[in-house]
Amino acid sequence: PYVPTMDAGSLDSLGQQPRKRYASSQLPLLRFTTVAGFLTAVCSLLCVVLWLCGKDLESTYLEDSVTEFDFTHSTFDLACIAAVRGVLVVSCLVGLEKYSLLLLASTSSSGSLSTKHRGPITPVSPPSSTPPPTSSQTPTRIDTFVARRTLYKAAVWLCLAGILVPALLSLVYALVKGSLIVYQVSQGTWDDVSEEKRMGLTYEILCVVAVLVPLMEVAIGASSLAFVRRMRRQSHLR
Repeated sequence: PYVPTMDAGSLDSLGQQPRKRYASSQLPLLRFTTVAGFLTAVCSLLCVVLWLCGKDLESTYLEDSVTEFDFTHSTFDLACIAAVRGVLVVSCLVGLEKYSLLLLASTSSSGSLSTKHRGPITPVSPPSSTPPPTSSQTPTRIDTFVARRTLYKAAVWLCLAGILVPALLSLVYALVKGSLIVYQVSQGTWDDVSEEKRMGLTYEILCVVAVLVPLMEVAIGASSLAFVRRMRRQSHLR
């Protein structure tokens, strides 16, 4: 959802009509971006907290999982991946909302040039207080408008990739790690390590959370992709 406001002092890309502005500060607090960003931040923080707080007072697992890293017995990697992925996904969600609103503003401005337009451009006569654009100025304004829209579209798709790609890679990594752990447990070799490298219950929970959180972020990315595709249809973007 967005709230358009009129900026009386601004003109559209052809220099003729007032242009709508889309201010994110006027959007409702509880919306997709804020809810998804909050859930992502909380889940990423949970992974880090589980890794930091799962250590027993007598155990050196926390230190050994870093200094003597073992793919199937260390959870240090899962905590680091969750922290980095959380920052990246939240940043991309904020950017997705920002550039989506800018893209909507650029396409809904009256008199704006559609990318589907194939015929000659007939500018509307400007108000008497505004000098008419010369023949040399009009193509420049149109080129600037098209370049701005292209930049906004590229930023939207880049933000979508920033959500989906890290989530998918993290999901694959966590599934491979979990599969190897399950395989070792089934073969009876899971406990064939020193006492310091054995996972406690908290770290086993972390391994499960490390699979569920990327799944949630993939769902967030898929929902964002559906929103962008619907926005393109409604705005006749191609």
